[in-house]
Amino acid sequence: MVNPDSAGFRLIAVASTRRGGIRCGDGWIGVERPGSRIFSDDDASAAEQRGASPDERAVLLDDGWPAECIAEALFIEAETVREHRRLYATQGRAGIEHLACTGSVPALTAEQCGRVEAELCARLYMSAKEVCDFVAQRFGVDYTPHAMAKLLGRLGFIWKRPKRVPAKADAAAQQAFLEQTLAPLMAQAAANPDQPLYFVDATHPAYDAHPACGWIRKGETRVLKSNHGRANVTLNGALSWPAREVVHRAASKITAAEMIALFQDLQARHPTAIAVNVIVDNATYNRAAAVREWLAGADCRVRLVYLQPYAPNLNLIERLW
Repeated sequence: MVNPDSAGFRLIAVASTRRGGIRCGDGWIGVERPGSRIFSDDDASAAEQRGASPDERAVLLDDGWPAECIAEALFIEAETVREHRRLYATQGRAGIEHLACTGSVPALTAEQCGRVEAELCARLYMSAKEVCDFVAQRFGVDYTPHAMAKLLGRLGFIWKRPKRVPAKADAAAQQAFLEQTLAPLMAQAAANPDQPLYFVDATHPAYDAHPACGWIRKGETRVLKSNHGRANVTLNGALSWPAREVVHRAASKITAAEMIALFQDLQARHPTAIAVNVIVDNATYNRAAAVREWLAGADCRVRLVYLQPYAPNLNLIERLW
């Protein structure tokens, strides 16, 4: 069986016209070819020898086939056949040779694309339309936002939100803490199960409805019922590294006593551990006198490691919450 999309099938379709006809719909198309009507003799001969798909359609048109029957024989749209007829009429053989899936010539040169990349690395553009304006002003080339989005994708850019960081964060201090303290602890925990590592923090999820966008008729208002008032939900949790297991406790409020209870849970999970390293922030309950007293106990194996100020981005459990 011949694949209908193969060049062999298309050549059979063209060759069938030379043998007197081919089925189209419920009947047969007979072919009488007193002379070329569309192609010149040289173009017709060259098209048949190459077997290129647009050329074949033009050959069949030249043989007198209706566009609809060519479309049925080659499993394409009739308008595609008519478009190839128009291209040959206006541009000659070159017009249909250009359709051999060669792609279009880029509107920007490689050097200009490099300058676009440099601009986007130096400045944040919020939309493809803004980049279109930059390209039009700098290079005199007009792009639609849709085409620009495709170009930016080819250049390795994606559309996403920037990452928020605290305004008072000390980037140098955070980098030093990461390299000198946090990274060694993570490597140690991965290599030695007797020195586990946990990232600890609390969360306060809101139990309420949050409206989102949807398609609503202009001038109309849709309503979304909110939930009735209820007590806050507070979860105190720890995320282990590298296993990424979660230990959590429900609490009415995060206090020094609640933190001690969580630390006791973590220590109980590792009865043979040399030390249980726990990453915490600088909240007052983590530095409370009761917590310091408990940590100083003879049987306490929990060791707190305090994050740099304004560094929630270094606490892995923040990704979970």
